[in-house]
Amino acid sequence: MPNQTLQQIQAVLHSGFPKLHFPAELEQAYQQQHLTQAILTLRRNIAYVFAIYALLGIGIFALIPNDTLGIWPYLHLTVGVFVVVGGGCAFISRLDPWHQYYAALCACGGITMTIIGPYYLDNAIIKDIAQIGTLYVVIIAYTSLGLRFIPACIGSWLAGVVSLIYALVADLQLDWLVFHEMFTGANLMGMIMAYLAEHRNRTVYLQSRLLELEKQNSEEMARAMEKMSREDGLTGLANRRYFDLVYEREWRRAQRYSTPIAVMFIDIDHFKKYNDFYGHQQGDICIKTIADIIGAQAKRAAELAARYGGEEFVVIYPQTNIDVLKKIGERTLAAVRNAHLPHQVSDTADIVTVSIGLACCVPTQSTDMEALLKLADENLYRSKANGRNQSTFSALPLE
Repeated sequence: MPNQTLQQIQAVLHSGFPKLHFPAELEQAYQQQHLTQAILTLRRNIAYVFAIYALLGIGIFALIPNDTLGIWPYLHLTVGVFVVVGGGCAFISRLDPWHQYYAALCACGGITMTIIGPYYLDNAIIKDIAQIGTLYVVIIAYTSLGLRFIPACIGSWLAGVVSLIYALVADLQLDWLVFHEMFTGANLMGMIMAYLAEHRNRTVYLQSRLLELEKQNSEEMARAMEKMSREDGLTGLANRRYFDLVYEREWRRAQRYSTPIAVMFIDIDHFKKYNDFYGHQQGDICIKTIADIIGAQAKRAAELAARYGGEEFVVIYPQTNIDVLKKIGERTLAAVRNAHLPHQVSDTADIVTVSIGLACCVPTQSTDMEALLKLADENLYRSKANGRNQSTFSALPLE
């Protein structure tokens, strides 16, 4: 799945997505990410937007005589209400899924007021200032409310349609030159800005997803390589190399804390005859079955079962004394016998059996860690020499 998504993202990037739309699953993920980012941005920016808008009103109120303002303060305040409502909704978490809708409606309401309101002002200067305000409100709608391109266009152009309908019903004489300069021109400029911004935002999103997926693939590949480096491909048990590393680590730990450590060697009896009679494929199945049984005997976290080579296995048992080791050997013999794997050419039984050699010790600073492995291997050969299908155990003498 990650590779399919990666290929899909690469294809979308290559296409340039001029329609600002991704395939369904990718589009849904982008919109969710954009929604979260847009709400956070609006929460951070709304105070600044409102402060600038309020300072603009205060400045005009201070510079122009009060008796010439007419209804301009109410118009300015009404548009400010839309700003406050839009910003306030951003702080109500349950409204988050509706962000694009309420932000677009607030933008539509604010723009509509800046288009219609000036026609009720008598002072020519105030009227010009109010009409210029349309341009700023339109640009804010496209750039500061976190709207995607389509919702921003719908909200802004809807304001123009509502204004025209109102002008027709109320018999207002629109100044078409001003309308196109302050509204139509601002909308076209806002659309270009919003389109480029969303295209850039979508590109960044795709690139970030691409990096995440490539990193994920690299990590998965690294984990797979690490697993391959320590596991036997057929049985899933540890391989010889990893066994050597763990055995040395556990030996040092037992040496440091003066605790016992034990090893168990297991060999499948008459396996060459089994392989020749049943075939290599069935031989692999036999090895895998015995490996599963042996792996199930190594239950504690510190215990490790490994394929030592061919049909031979080894298990490390930290903090295990000779008495416990005897029980482990008998339990393993019984588990293999209870599997009832047929072996018609065995000289020992008509089922698959194993021979086991066990050894344990409490290592000292002068004890050679190879000595324990050698003793367990010798005990394995004693089990074979004594008729197989049995375990032999002993403790390494203290030096």
